[in-house]
Amino acid sequence: MNSVLIIGASGYIGSRLCFLLAKKGKKITALCYPSAPKDKEWCSLMEKIIIGDITSSEIIEKITNQSYDSVIHLVSLNHDDSKKSPSYVNSINVIPVWELLDNFNNKQTIKKFIYFSTVQVYGKINSTTINEDSKTSPLNQYALTHLMAENINNFYHQSSNIDCINIRLSNSFGSPMFSDIDCWWLVINELCKEAFLNQKIILKSDGSPLRDFIHYLDLVGALECIIDNRINKTEDNIYNISSEKTLSILDIAKKVKNVYERRFNKKINIEFKNKNNKIAINSLVKYKISNKRIQKLGFSLKVNIYDGINELFDYLDSKNNEK
Repeated sequence: MNSVLIIGASGYIGSRLCFLLAKKGKKITALCYPSAPKDKEWCSLMEKIIIGDITSSEIIEKITNQSYDSVIHLVSLNHDDSKKSPSYVNSINVIPVWELLDNFNNKQTIKKFIYFSTVQVYGKINSTTINEDSKTSPLNQYALTHLMAENINNFYHQSSNIDCINIRLSNSFGSPMFSDIDCWWLVINELCKEAFLNQKIILKSDGSPLRDFIHYLDLVGALECIIDNRINKTEDNIYNISSEKTLSILDIAKKVKNVYERRFNKKINIEFKNKNNKIAINSLVKYKISNKRIQKLGFSLKVNIYDGINELFDYLDSKNNEK
């Protein structure tokens, strides 16, 4: 399977997917909005670049008239914007998935549809291991609309000839493909940038929230496994993409501090925005988001947390030297 349409190609994840999959020989059609990236190398690697809004019926008609081996759908509002009016949120987070699948199914123009969801569909985690069969119970509108889109995808997986895959992503991190992409609110990215610019790390919380982080290079590796493997209708179509390693925010801050100090030979402190914050890390019950199902397709982690932090510092260093 070589031809891939990526919807949301100019975003943080989409731009990396386009670039790295194209480098590995995939013929990428990139759907970008509101404009194409200015990077000439990136653009030169694309088989085709389409500019358009996926909520537009004209754009849906245009892309579904073409044939692809795989389609990857990445477009979604963020957490805050997903709290807006239901009609607006559904028009972006849910309806395009339905429209796309209905059109692709009627025209028989694709083999595989890969929808990017989130591990947040599991809601409050009450067990030590979460797998794809664990109960879903969304706690916010962002997770709710992703689960709604998952269900639409499941329907077409069972009722059409399209292999419809749901990806439940944990938390990705790593440098952006383009400098104008806003990815510095991502936890590890933010901590690295703060350490680099301010020579200190200030935690906004008590450091106790637990997260599973996976570097974008491993995310791309997981997508390759899904693109290149045939998913039978009798098999499960939901895959967690995770590292299976859950860390507290304070754990991450300590790792960023450690890498920074070794790399730049300079001591930095971890501070709390609220000076009264205290955390008993040893008392936290850490869970694991299992990726055993995608391992069966040949997936394995290649980038450890320290390599990923160093990659971010490489990026920040290079951008600083360009000034």
